[in-house]
Amino acid sequence: MENNFEATKTIEFVNDFFGFDISIKSRKRQIVEARMMYAKLMSRYTNFSLSDIGRLIGKDHSTIIHYLRNFKHIKKQDQEFSTKFDIMSEVYEEFRKAWFDVERFDDKRRIQILESSLKATTEKKDTYEKYLKKIKRIDSIVQLIEE
Repeated sequence: MENNFEATKTIEFVNDFFGFDISIKSRKRQIVEARMMYAKLMSRYTNFSLSDIGRLIGKDHSTIIHYLRNFKHIKKQDQEFSTKFDIMSEVYEEFRKAWFDVERFDDKRRIQILESSLKATTEKKDTYEKYLKKIKRIDSIVQLIEE
């Protein structure tokens, strides 16, 4: 699983939004719909596999496929479901911005750029040192010939 922090936060968010635990074993409509919305959020905003998305709430990948397929139909047919998801999605986006502060990622990118620059510079340094060793050998050979 790629990012356990994101998965944990998303489940907490959905549980808080609806006021119950979506991973409980139940077939109540409101719980199933909440799981569908969770699956949609995870598939939209993360690169988690369907198996990983399901595993986090005690379901298998085929259940997640079923949720995502039914999500489209229910969203078109049920205005209350659609409105609830749209509101939840907007709030979720705001929470994601707080979780993944852009400045922190900008610093992370800068560090990665600096690290790759340092690596390239080190490789050039190594190349120049090898070249310098060759020159020193040639210089010592030339001095020996001159003597």
